[in-house]
Formats: sequence, C-alpha cells, structure tokens
Amino acid sequence: MLKKLLIASALVATSALAQHNVDIDGASFQSGGADASLTALGREAAASGARLIITAPHEWHARIAAKVKAGGKAQLVLRDGFYESVLVRVEDKGAQRQEASKEAAAAAAADRTRAQAQRSKAELEQAKAEAEAARAEADKARAEAEAARIAAEQAQAEAAAARAQLEADAAARAEAERVAAEQ
Repeated sequence: MLKKLLIASALVATSALAQHNVDIDGASFQSGGADASLTALGREAAASGARLIITAPHEWHARIAAKVKAGGKAQLVLRDGFYESVLVRVEDKGAQRQEASKEAAAAAAADRTRAQAQRSKAELEQAKAEAEAARAEADKARAEAEAARIAAEQAQAEAAAARAQLEADAAARAEAERVAAEQ
C-alpha cells in the first residue's frame, strides 16, 4: 500500500513540476504592460514544445492569441474565465503525454461502459421478448382452459337434457303401460 502511495505521489509531483502558472491582472493586460510577458511565454513555449493553457474572459482571447503567437508558434489552448485576469499555465510535453494517456484511458473506460450498456440493453430486450412470449403462452393456456370449461358445461347440459329425455321416455312408457293395464 505504501509503495502505491509513493508511486502516486511521485506522478503527481512530476506533473506539478512539469508546469508552472503565470497570473496577469486585468489592469496590466488592458494597459499593455503584460504584452512582453505574453510574447516571452509564447517564445519559450514554442522553443520547448510546451503547451500554454490560458484562462481569460472570452473577449480577450483574440488579443491574447495574437500576443502569444507574436512570440512563436506555441501550442495554445484558450479557456473562458469569469474574472478580469489572465491565468497562463505552461505544461511541458511530459505533462501533455500524461494527460493524453489519462484521456485515452478515460476514453477506453467510456467505450467499455458504452459496450456494457449496449449488452445490458440487448439483455433487457431479450428478457422483454421472453416475458412477452411467456405472457402469450399464458394467454393461450387461459383461452384453452376457458374453451375446455365451456365444452364441459355444454357436455353437462347435454347430459342433463339426455337424462330429462330418458326420464320423460320412462314416464311415457309407464303411462302407456298403466293405460294398457287398465284396458
């Protein structure tokens, strides 16, 4: 456990050492006092291959990009900020690679999650289809049971009618025998 903690802290320390921040207040930027520092940061980033991540109000992005590009062709990422200040974070290539590997790992995890979700969705659809088939089978069995009940009731009615006919025939024969015995 301690070994894992040491490795994690070393990775964090490496990425922390690989970047530094420069904060420029809004008044300095608006007055043009920060132009030289932005140009110098652009020159250093272009020379070292580092990436500049700049957070500032959206209205300032074009001016900041022009000043940084005047120093050299640095890789530039502009993000919207809500405070009237310019925050410049310089990331070296190691931090970029580390961030790219984190993004790749996150993308792979998202792909795995998406695939799992699709499998779950397919299993859900299959379970729904099986439930629907079972429901249809139960409805069919219910209909067959109802048909059998109706057939049994008809058979009982026919049997009762046949019994009544036999009783009527027996009564008629008995009456005929009685009449014949009286004559």
